[in-house]
Amino acid sequence: MSERERSQLSDHLQRLYGSNKKSPSPLHVSLCNFSPQNPIYSTCTSKHHGFLNYVFDFHPLPLLKVFDVSQIVYLTPDSPNVLQSLDSDRVYVLGGLVDLSVRKNETVEFANSHAIETASLPILKYMHKDTSQSRHSFKRILSVNQVFDILLKFHETHCWTTALSHGMPKRHGYLPIEAAPSQSSPNESVASLAPDRRRLCMLPALSLLNASCFYSELLWNAIQYLPYQDRYHLYYLWKCQVYSTDPLLILKKAEVTDRIKYLMKRLTKDTVKSIGRHIAKLAFSNPLVTFDHIIQQLQKYDNLNAPMADVLKLFSQLSVDVMIYTLVEELSNPAKDKINQATASLSPWLNSLAVFIGLICKKYVFDTSGLLQYIANQLKAERNFDLVILKELLSKMTGVTVFEDITNDELFALGGGELLKSEAAYQGQVRACQKSSKRLKDTMVELSIAFPICMLLSNHRNSVVFKEGLEGHLKLIGSLYDQSQDCLVQMLEFLDLSHSLDEMASLPSFDTLLANYGLSPDAAFSLSRIKFQRQINLKFEEMKQEERAKTEDGKLADRIVVKKYKEAVDAVMETVMTSSLPVLQSDPCTSLLFDHVTPQFYFTFWSLSLYDIRVPIDVYDKEVTKLNAQKSQIDSNTTWSEGKRSKEKDKVSAMVDKLKEEQQRQLDHVTRVMFRLKSESKHWFPQKTAKSECILRMQQFCLYQRCLFSASDAVFCALFIKIIHSLQAVNFSTILCFDRVFSDLIYNVASFTENEASRYGRFLYSMWEIILKWHSDKANYDKECSNYPGFFMTIRKDVGSVANKSETILEYENFRHVCYKWQFKVARDLIQCLESGDYIQTRNTVILLTRMLPFFPKVTHLAAAIEKRVDKVRLEEKDARPDLSSLCMGYVVKMKTQKGKLLLEEQFHDKTDRAKKQEKMKQNEATIKKEKEKAATTPTAKTTPSTTAAAASQLLSNGSSSSSSSAHNNSKRALNENGTGVTTATTSSSSSSDKTITTTTAATDKSSSSTASDSKKRKVDKEKV
Repeated sequence: MSERERSQLSDHLQRLYGSNKKSPSPLHVSLCNFSPQNPIYSTCTSKHHGFLNYVFDFHPLPLLKVFDVSQIVYLTPDSPNVLQSLDSDRVYVLGGLVDLSVRKNETVEFANSHAIETASLPILKYMHKDTSQSRHSFKRILSVNQVFDILLKFHETHCWTTALSHGMPKRHGYLPIEAAPSQSSPNESVASLAPDRRRLCMLPALSLLNASCFYSELLWNAIQYLPYQDRYHLYYLWKCQVYSTDPLLILKKAEVTDRIKYLMKRLTKDTVKSIGRHIAKLAFSNPLVTFDHIIQQLQKYDNLNAPMADVLKLFSQLSVDVMIYTLVEELSNPAKDKINQATASLSPWLNSLAVFIGLICKKYVFDTSGLLQYIANQLKAERNFDLVILKELLSKMTGVTVFEDITNDELFALGGGELLKSEAAYQGQVRACQKSSKRLKDTMVELSIAFPICMLLSNHRNSVVFKEGLEGHLKLIGSLYDQSQDCLVQMLEFLDLSHSLDEMASLPSFDTLLANYGLSPDAAFSLSRIKFQRQINLKFEEMKQEERAKTEDGKLADRIVVKKYKEAVDAVMETVMTSSLPVLQSDPCTSLLFDHVTPQFYFTFWSLSLYDIRVPIDVYDKEVTKLNAQKSQIDSNTTWSEGKRSKEKDKVSAMVDKLKEEQQRQLDHVTRVMFRLKSESKHWFPQKTAKSECILRMQQFCLYQRCLFSASDAVFCALFIKIIHSLQAVNFSTILCFDRVFSDLIYNVASFTENEASRYGRFLYSMWEIILKWHSDKANYDKECSNYPGFFMTIRKDVGSVANKSETILEYENFRHVCYKWQFKVARDLIQCLESGDYIQTRNTVILLTRMLPFFPKVTHLAAAIEKRVDKVRLEEKDARPDLSSLCMGYVVKMKTQKGKLLLEEQFHDKTDRAKKQEKMKQNEATIKKEKEKAATTPTAKTTPSTTAAAASQLLSNGSSSSSSSAHNNSKRALNENGTGVTTATTSSSSSSDKTITTTTAATDKSSSSTASDSKKRKVDKEKV
């Protein structure tokens, strides 16, 4: 605790003592861990003279050494258990924390780690939120003396309502339940006003009164407890029936319309205060007419969004509620075209309203139930144009944004802890939006629409292509798909940051999401992964508590902690696998997967996240450095007082400490996960299947589906491949996996949307980063690749034999040759896409190239060829497709900054060594050809064993010497002909040995030369096939 917090705690203890002293039935109070060595001791005694004379029991020992654990109840607002009564045999603990610096879950974690029972005050049971005022915080975090006052009053009266009303601060915004109007009385009162003429007497009467906030608020108090459906129905009747039939209201409507037109022409950011007052006065009595014109203006002029959002603070609650109704009515107007056909994008009016809705929902407190339900209904009706509103709501109210153009530091920060995400990835926006984020979460929980929206987003994302049909513009279809995907990722991130395990209980199980709701595996896993992680953490904590109870000091060895984590994961995931495997196997596509990849690998891959496999140490260090620099700036700021400087420095120091603690927690977590992966890796890929099939199915059902889901998932896929390689997984070929990734890019590029191309580019960027790290340094290659099974090449000496084979390690220089071939293949495919003339292919290719910088292209002549074709596209599309031309211009500019880092082909790999190997290969092929001709022309005769042995030994020696020398050249030929790199090169390198052994066998078996020649030809042809 800081000095300021200790000072406030001492004040709280003084007030606590005063309340207890005045009470007719005081409570027994003990202060634990109150010793002269504790800084709180010196603060209390120095600030309050006679503090040691207070009627407290002072204990220098910690809590657990003073009281029995079975007697303790730790009071904390984060506890799911609600305190019902006070037991005289129990000890109720108030943590000595100050509510200025909220440390979420700190008290719960301390209690759980020591097997202490927890409880929270029944605030939500006996009190309700007063939503009539926007200034309330609705916090349930109270100071020590406030909690004590509530407990003391309950001890006196045995009534929670009285106790909470006495102790809860008014600024928190809670009122006792009996003080609130009953939920049924407003409905009954409105129902009793039937028929319609009497029901509508209140709202039209407001239109004829002089503008007064008092009357508006009075009427709002009468209808605010109605469901939003009933309120909106009243507004509809007021607008569409009364205003069009009553002569007085028709005249009033004309007057208000003229006045609001006059005012809106003069509204700017400089006249918000003066003009805003007049607009608010009109809205007090005639909100429907006023907002009709305002919303029409907002659709035409988006620069009015910010000034109008500022004016809204002057409006009454009724006016704001009518504004939301008017927005929903305008959005649902079937006459409004939400698509701009000229540009194949969303209409500007829709984007303008979405921005305005995001701004006001963040700044002000009002009921957004109708707006959220409208978005859910639109999704259910398979109309996703209004998703732009949901995207703005999530961005503004929660601080969670989804951008493709984020830096690598921001991307890796998404794989860090909650604090690092907030500070580095979202630039502190999540922390600044805590109140509005909680309001949004509470509304979604109340309507129970958070998980349905996620499921609707997933299904609509997959159906948008089929719904739009062939007549839809490809650019628009891709934009709608990306919008659905971005909203889904935003919703998942929001759920991860805001929802606890109890709040995730309403989420259907994984197998139910697949079978009953029709979700695709990638969406079902992404939604369920949040729940899996919380269940594993809860199970892990329970197992640690059980293990601590068996020890004397309550400490556990690292090996036991790691083991318990593995057991917790197995306990949770085994249940998920058992229930969902039948559903997955019933799918004809997914059923092919488990013949080549075990279910354990499949569920492990999809259940982990970037947080589980990598600690962004660099990003943590940068954030700590930035915060330390802020401390230096605070010290040098002479305009602030000493107290303010000290306060700000304490905040920064607390943030630094939290970041370091979070980094250490993630380091420990990644260590546990790696232990789990190492124990599982032996059983990921069955040995009875071919490596090529294992990799093919892994790419089809794991890599390609996940790397397109989000930017962080793209990085996760590349890092997971490296982890599989480093764990030396059985029956996995790293070389073959990389070769498959860099093959046949043309088909992938043609099918991507714009955002998918960006994510796949990040995936390839991470893959190139891994490869070129090994390529650039032989020491790295020897350390991380040499003697690893992923770099073994299998050479079969007989085509039909499995047992007669040998394995060799890919040498460093050969690996450099292979890297060049991958660069060449990718460059060739992307150049072909650039020359296709197709808009989608060309756009996606430029996006891929931009994302892969600076790791591709790395060779000078390949970079020159690509840059030449990109520049050609830029010039050709300058007038026809300016968006594509600007993309090309951006790539050309970035490419020029990388030219100093390019390598010549001689620097990238050894060309002289390749030339020698080509010459040896030609000599070897000529020798084999002569032997074939000689065998064909020689008449059938018996060959002496000695002659046969001599010929065989000579041929074998030639074959073995040419085997390694011809590997690179055959690889090049295969790249140009078959499109396969390493596999073809390996097979070709063994062909000379196959031919030599065949010749020797033919001579020994005394077969005819023609039969031997035909046999050799058939075997060689089969091998090529």
